[in-house]
Amino acid sequence: MNEVEKGLLASPKLPTIPVVAQRLLELLAREASFEEIAEAIAADPGLTTQILRTVNSAAYGLPREITSLQEAVVVLGANSVRSIALSFAFVRGLRDPQGARDLDAHWRASLMTALAARGLTRILGVWDREEAFLVGMIADVGALVLFDQLEEYRPLFSRFVSGGGDLAELERHEPGLGTDHAELGGALLRSWGFPPQICDLVKRHHEAGDSDDGLSTPMDRKALNAAWVCARTLSLPGYGHETPELARWLTDYLDVPAEPIAGLLEALPGELREVAGAFEIPADEQRSYQDLLICANEQLREMALRSEQRFQELSASDTGRSGFADLRASLTLNREPRTGLLSRQDLDAVLVAYLPRARQRRCPLGLLAIEIHEAALGREGEKLDPDELVRPLLDRISRYVRDEDEVARLAPARIGLLLLDCEGADLLRVAQRIHGAIHSLGLEHRRGPAEVRVALGGADVIPSRRRTSPQQLIDAATAALDASYESGEVRLAR
Repeated sequence: MNEVEKGLLASPKLPTIPVVAQRLLELLAREASFEEIAEAIAADPGLTTQILRTVNSAAYGLPREITSLQEAVVVLGANSVRSIALSFAFVRGLRDPQGARDLDAHWRASLMTALAARGLTRILGVWDREEAFLVGMIADVGALVLFDQLEEYRPLFSRFVSGGGDLAELERHEPGLGTDHAELGGALLRSWGFPPQICDLVKRHHEAGDSDDGLSTPMDRKALNAAWVCARTLSLPGYGHETPELARWLTDYLDVPAEPIAGLLEALPGELREVAGAFEIPADEQRSYQDLLICANEQLREMALRSEQRFQELSASDTGRSGFADLRASLTLNREPRTGLLSRQDLDAVLVAYLPRARQRRCPLGLLAIEIHEAALGREGEKLDPDELVRPLLDRISRYVRDEDEVARLAPARIGLLLLDCEGADLLRVAQRIHGAIHSLGLEHRRGPAEVRVALGGADVIPSRRRTSPQQLIDAATAALDASYESGEVRLAR
């Protein structure tokens, strides 16, 4: 825990959770009897009402109405009822009904994360469903504390809610912040007495979950991370353009059949509207899955139309790479202050603008995906922050980047290089040269020499042929990157 986190956790303004939640956490720390759990919940009649209202909602799909707390425990189990009760107590203690609009978005996304986590655990056959719901509900508590205590955090959070980028990525590149919501959230839950595995899950809920280290299991972390992506995409309007790709991403990421994932995504928005009332969370803005898909397709069409209109305004005499500079100048693009990289969202905007121009001018586009997939420091084996490696990597590839090309961040340790008028054999030659320059990237670090191994894959789009959307081009390049891991050689998508 660093000094920033210590200061935030020591603040007299730090929110507290209700007495009933503290009592339930004490019971969670030991093998408490049903009678003790029921007594703690029954001390708060309003909490009992909320629990019964929730378990009788369509989201649970129980065959008959549950009329008492005792019945709920028989049907769902004592641990499940305790997790539901903790979720309600948590929200009641921390939610300000008069809070900012962005906080309403926070709670809506938290509830969607909880519902998605519970649904995904059913599909995956891992984790306790109601514990997954509880962890999803509290995963972003650190953002709530940062929003409440740091005035300068609020514009950053507003950018996230409106689609300005992944929250963890925005925090990582915010000068002077000194922490992130996941790290702070894990520390805060520890101070409240939550079990260590829950604290570990919250701390690492933006990780893919591939490593076996830590107190939580890799698949639980993966399920929670996937649930958070579902919530961002389905409940925050700024990320609606990602909806069409969400089902395919989930099936690939979790390695599960498409049918149950499709059913889950269809059901989640309705479940949120059903349960939100019990939590007193506004859900008026929540659209159905089909409405989200329609809206996403409309957004893509509008972006393409604006690009086409812009093309007509540019000189008709432009050929090949000419004209793209004017087109790029017409876009409002934000770059990371530390690296100068475009965000993934801005790369999408560039591709939406460039692809019609590429078809019109018969100018092919090439995209190379570069990932730093292993980085260790000398004998200590310390993992490096990807950002510490991005700058020397960019220095190595700068000779291959022309003024009209773009370099963007696809993921924390993954860079995308968009090359104009570059396809096939030419793209492969550039990729091989870049691979040779960075394959074994020696780096002097403050604690000693580091060696970085890099994988690289690419794809091109030729006018009037395949891969005519930004997502198709990016998917093809990243698929080639995955193939590069196995072979150790540069791979281009076929």
